[in-house]
Amino acid sequence: MRKIVLLFLILLATGSLIAQPLQETPPSKSFSEVASTFSDGLFFAGYQQGGNRMISPLSALLALSMTMNGAVGETKSEMLNVLTDSNYTPEALNQESETYLHSINQESVLDISNSIWMNEAFQISPVFLDSIRTNYQGVAQSLDFQNPSSAGIINAYVKKATRGAIADIIDRTSPDMLMYLINTIAFKDDWKEQFSGSDTRNGTFFGEHEKKTVPFMNQEKQFPYLGGDDYQFIVLPYANERYSFVAILPDTSVPIRSFLAKYEDRPFSQMLFNWVEKSEKTLVKLSLPKFESRYQESLVSTLNTMGMKKAFTPGVADFSAMLGKAQAPLHIDEVLHKSFIRVDEEGTEAAAVTAVMIRVTSFMPRESVEMRLNRPFFYAILDMQEEIPLFMGILDTP
Repeated sequence: MRKIVLLFLILLATGSLIAQPLQETPPSKSFSEVASTFSDGLFFAGYQQGGNRMISPLSALLALSMTMNGAVGETKSEMLNVLTDSNYTPEALNQESETYLHSINQESVLDISNSIWMNEAFQISPVFLDSIRTNYQGVAQSLDFQNPSSAGIINAYVKKATRGAIADIIDRTSPDMLMYLINTIAFKDDWKEQFSGSDTRNGTFFGEHEKKTVPFMNQEKQFPYLGGDDYQFIVLPYANERYSFVAILPDTSVPIRSFLAKYEDRPFSQMLFNWVEKSEKTLVKLSLPKFESRYQESLVSTLNTMGMKKAFTPGVADFSAMLGKAQAPLHIDEVLHKSFIRVDEEGTEAAAVTAVMIRVTSFMPRESVEMRLNRPFFYAILDMQEEIPLFMGILDTP
């Protein structure tokens, strides 16, 4: 009998007889991996179109993640699959998004804002609004969508949030629109190694369809550099070394889109960070064109191609979790994306806005290498700490 009692006490002390709470299985992939996969899908879904193109995959991811909180059933599952490749639960995506937003601390270099602009004629679910405020630091405001001034209020917010880089995102509001979920990203930083204006000289940029005389910034300094069989890769750190500008220049015989096509079915964003790791300090005679580019695109077709279909289909989409007592069929009417970038001697300014519109119904060689970005090239702005692409683009014509 004593042995039985002793065994019972030992088991009790070790917790073997105490029911242990079930631990939620952590996500199989980090947020940076999930964001990179989505970035690759969004970029490559439309990269073959001609001309300049620049998107902020992170802006689209955050705007659509907010929207997902109002979806239910198959609509929510489909959105989650496109956004995270089904690696996350909705709760995990919300938590990881919140963690990332806290990690940047809205520093002067990078500013991310989320907002919801609601039609005051509808009662929005407080549970939905609370998830946006808590996980996405989102602000919410109700407006009279029949009043023409409402569009001006929303656009004024976008202009301020992008530090004047993007002046507007909508033309007007309409009574049958339930809400606009808007993400903005604004980035501005100086180069760690600035270019001298006295070294800026005109040169020829050989575009895909025409050549053009543009100002090129020049300097010969040590940069992280990688030379491949048919490409050159360079890293230009910013003053805040959490962020870097990278560029890929293919050989003259390889068009930029043909080069990128080789990586369409590969983890391209992760490869960029791998190339950064492999780069070695090299004395580079660098010529980089000054350029400024604005871009606008509807992401509806792209997201459809990626597998997000139900959310855009009237009568099929289910966003009932957005509404309080008042019930109405809802669908995503538009996902509009605008971006801006300016690259000059001092540094880089870039901004993006995504609006989801919900409608009712180190090595130093002795000799330097030369890299002249005088033909179409890919570029990206990377969050080096979290390994997430902030911006990805192709400069076809400066």
